[in-house]
Amino acid sequence: MAVSIVLRVGDTSAQDVALTSAGVAVLEYPMNSPDINQQALQNLGDGNTLGVPSFSNVTESLELHISDTTAALVAAKVQAIERLLDLARQGSMGMFDNKLYVRLQFDNDTLVWRSQILAARLEMEQGTDQIWRKYIRATLIITRRFYWETEALQALEVSSGTTTTATTGYATVYNSDDTHATQRNWFQIAAAQLTGSLPAPAKISVKNISGAERNCYSVYLGNYAFCDPTNIDPVWRAESATLVDTSIGTTEQDFYAWDMSNGIVDDFRGQFGRSVVVFSDRPEGTTLLRAALQYRGPTPQADLALGEQMLDVSQDFVMDLGALPIPPSGYAAGMGDRLYLTLKGKAASGTDTVGVDWLQIFPSGAGRYRVLKGIFGGLTLESNNEVVDDGPAGAVYLATTGDEVLPLYRPLYTPIYLWPNRVQRLRLLISGGSFAFETGQPWGVKCEYRPRRVSF
Repeated sequence: MAVSIVLRVGDTSAQDVALTSAGVAVLEYPMNSPDINQQALQNLGDGNTLGVPSFSNVTESLELHISDTTAALVAAKVQAIERLLDLARQGSMGMFDNKLYVRLQFDNDTLVWRSQILAARLEMEQGTDQIWRKYIRATLIITRRFYWETEALQALEVSSGTTTTATTGYATVYNSDDTHATQRNWFQIAAAQLTGSLPAPAKISVKNISGAERNCYSVYLGNYAFCDPTNIDPVWRAESATLVDTSIGTTEQDFYAWDMSNGIVDDFRGQFGRSVVVFSDRPEGTTLLRAALQYRGPTPQADLALGEQMLDVSQDFVMDLGALPIPPSGYAAGMGDRLYLTLKGKAASGTDTVGVDWLQIFPSGAGRYRVLKGIFGGLTLESNNEVVDDGPAGAVYLATTGDEVLPLYRPLYTPIYLWPNRVQRLRLLISGGSFAFETGQPWGVKCEYRPRRVSF
């Protein structure tokens, strides 16, 4: 089976050095699988979680035969390889953004695969007389990422409550609390769409398809891939609350509470969930708010888990009250009975009236929760402009219809990841900041990614 191997800088072929053509041949390339990162695992106690990848990066060798019609041309080929290897060193030092990749394509594969080279060197065989015979043998030793990814972004077919036929274009998603009709805030990717063997970051484009200018200060994204994605209903309206007391005094009190016996505890199974609140009447910037998980018997009543007290200083219509484990005491089936999610508030003085439109529980953890914040509060999107969260490139920007790419958003948390061979159901929430929350508006969502694999 033939294979093409190329060293490439970035995403263009301008500086390509081919290792399998034009007088350069790979005599041997034993492709290694990554080792387990034992240093990361050795202190992992019972019940702890791993905060870094469990795979180590791969070091492997390519045996090369380099030849040409003159010794000078052989030397030039050697120097071309060495120049690219130095770019890998400089890139690892943060001196430039373009990465160096080893790029492979097998003759029976339509896809090109690549892995970023982190460091490399070229070792010559002993015997300096080889180059005067118009050839040289050398060993290219590289340290690369532990995974391979496709060179080209792969478009994913996305469906939604409104776009029922999956499309690689834009599926329609509503900035809405609708829990039963078609105008809902979720979009979905079928398990068969996601290939490879490792999770990979997504490129998500959120487009204003409403036909008018829209407020777009913050974009909230969540992937419920590990929370029973096709059945979970994490949107809780104010009218479904079992407790509503919108007048908050100077002593901390419960002012909204929702019964958690609707199955969401079984969906999260001990995972952390973030309470993101959409206000109909915002709190004062001095009012402390937090989320809590409570047991209500109805007596006794006890707080099982308390979030940190927070202020809505920016007067945003959307507020993230942080993450709590659902349930807080470890999971067993049926634990949602008599468990309540509660909002607590404390005014600095007098009485503060706070109204909630709805609360949405987002999954927490790396790759499953992402927030894109505008750099100023009055940020708006014209019709057909879009916010792009380019996870593979590590960039977030506003893309205009005039092909401008503007750095007007900054990301919080890691990019959204997609897990192979699993249904991905994602949800979208868009805040207009302190200006407005434009509920019920349609947005278009498109997804792309590079599948990742450990080996061939």
